[in-house]
Formats: sequence, structure tokens, C-alpha cells
Amino acid sequence: MAEVVALKSAHRLELLAEGAAFDVAAPDVPPVAPVRFGARPGMVFEAAAGGRCLPIFKVLLSNQCRNDCHYCALRSSANVPRAGFTTEELVDTFLALLRGGRVQGMFLSSAVCGSAERTQERMLQVVEVLRHRHHYRGYIHLKLLPGVSDAAIEASLRLADRLSVNLEAPSVAHLARIAPDKAFRRELLAPLEQTFRGPG
Repeated sequence: MAEVVALKSAHRLELLAEGAAFDVAAPDVPPVAPVRFGARPGMVFEAAAGGRCLPIFKVLLSNQCRNDCHYCALRSSANVPRAGFTTEELVDTFLALLRGGRVQGMFLSSAVCGSAERTQERMLQVVEVLRHRHHYRGYIHLKLLPGVSDAAIEASLRLADRLSVNLEAPSVAHLARIAPDKAFRRELLAPLEQTFRGPG
């Protein structure tokens, strides 16, 4: 039974790490391609502040998405296996990798599972548990989901080392063609602008 549980957990980790590979972030230092190392899913290199290049755990909280963006492999109409972590499962997985010396940080994103606000809150719970209960002070890159509130953005700014927002298209017209469920200014530009303003 334990072997079956371990197999299922490994398969879920592989699904959620593979899904995170589509979530690209441009570094603010000379670019380093996120290359998977070893045979372990979710472990990539990412450029961090000060020119460092860290091995990080790059993963999705969930790949179950309500949106149907035409370009996305995880869109709601796609026939793909779905999976998700609980807060404790993801925290425990990351800490095991950290203690084993396999990673030095985390990149956490998610498909929009239900509402963007609730999904962002769940991602923040993971970071809060790491920061406050386990006193983890290392690198965390957190993705901001489309349309999240100023309060969620401010909480993310306080907890994460880096935030990023996906801008899937350069204009309202382009976005409407490839991601009809999203509002260009309200859901994409507004969170980005709030991030640049910083905590209130």
C-alpha cells in the first residue's frame, strides 16, 4: 500500500512540475535558461538577485484550470490528467528537497482553480507556512494570478523575493483572440502596476 501511495505521489509531482515548465519568468539579471537537472521533476536553475543561479523547485499548486486560453496546454478544454497539492503536501515536499540539498529555493505558480483570488490565497498559505512555521528565509518566486486583489498582491510582496505576472498578449485585441476569459487591463496590467508600486 505504501508503494502505491508513493507511486501516486511521484506521478502527481511529475504532472505538476511538468505543468510549471510552461510558466516562464524573465529574470532581472542576465538570463539563465531554466534547465532541468538530473532526473527529478521540478528542479531547475533560475537566476536570482545578485547574479546568483540557484537550483529551485518549480511547481504548480494545481493544474486544474477554469480558463480556456487557446495557447495553454492546461486549458480547461484540454484532455490532460489533473492533479493538485494540499498546503502541507507541498510544504513537506519542498522541505524534503531542501534538507536533502537538492534545491535552494522555490518557484510557485498554479492554474486558476476556482477563483484566482482563492487560488492565490492557497499559494500564499504555502509561503506563509514556510516562512512562519518553518522559518524558511530562502528564495521564493511567486506567480501572481490574473485579477487578484491589491490585498493579495501586498501579502505576496511581503512574503516572496520575486513576483511575476504573465502578460500573454500586447493588447486587448490580441488577448481576446487567444485568452477570451481574461480582461487585459483589470486582470493583467493592474496586478503588474500594483507590484511596481509596492506595499501600501
